[in-house]
Amino acid sequence: MTTLSVENVTFEQKELFVPDTQELKEVLTLGLKKNFEEVSVDFVECPDLSKEPFNLASSGLCGNPTIIEYGGAPFLLPLVQRDKLYDLDEICQKICRFRNISEYLAVGAGAGPYVLCNTNAEGIFNLKRNADGSIVSKSHLALVNAEKNCERRSIPSSETRSALLGNVYLSEGKGGQ
Repeated sequence: MTTLSVENVTFEQKELFVPDTQELKEVLTLGLKKNFEEVSVDFVECPDLSKEPFNLASSGLCGNPTIIEYGGAPFLLPLVQRDKLYDLDEICQKICRFRNISEYLAVGAGAGPYVLCNTNAEGIFNLKRNADGSIVSKSHLALVNAEKNCERRSIPSSETRSALLGNVYLSEGKGGQ
């Protein structure tokens, strides 16, 4: 199945409010105190997120953070529109070109690449594109198999498609706070 061309997909950019760290610390502390007896909020260096227990495709979440939303629930009704197949790598590359980024980490959720399993599936995306163009995928899909059990499968690095809709956090995958 052919993916939608990123040249034919509308891209919109919206500026989001980014609070300073002190304000964020205060808001998080107040919110957490409603549910926890002891609360401490600090900003520290991020551990290497490519290691256990995180297993991300890159070491961090920092560097030009971007939120991507593609497709949407209307593609599910009244019948699933199977022609709404996106290439997550192409979407990320287009954004990276605009932002002068040579490599990225994309993590998020969406409809999985049903073309891999010939059924509806949920995508759990954890994808890194290196500066040399190579892809590292630690992505998975979840589906209900013929025995009515939930099954998780790895998505190979050669498969970067996603169907119908998705919400993805994109960054350079660098360490930081």
